[in-house]
Amino acid sequence: MHPCAVEESQPHRGGGALYPLLTRLKNTELLTYRWEESKSGPPRKYYNLTPAGEAILSELDTAWKEQVKAVKQTTREICP
Repeated sequence: MHPCAVEESQPHRGGGALYPLLTRLKNTELLTYRWEESKSGPPRKYYNLTPAGEAILSELDTAWKEQVKAVKQTTREICP
């Protein structure tokens, strides 16, 4: 996915955090990128998760699901 597509799909958070984050992920070898010529405008950079990035994403997904489950359980106990 092109970073602009991600950026456009997310609410604006200000500060231009997307590209510094992508650079940090690349520098820690969690993702790679490739350049592709564009039919309109400058070349575009496309990012892909590395196997290490996929593993981290899987761990984060599992942790997120556990948090959601805990919140749901807690709110059911407080507000039956």
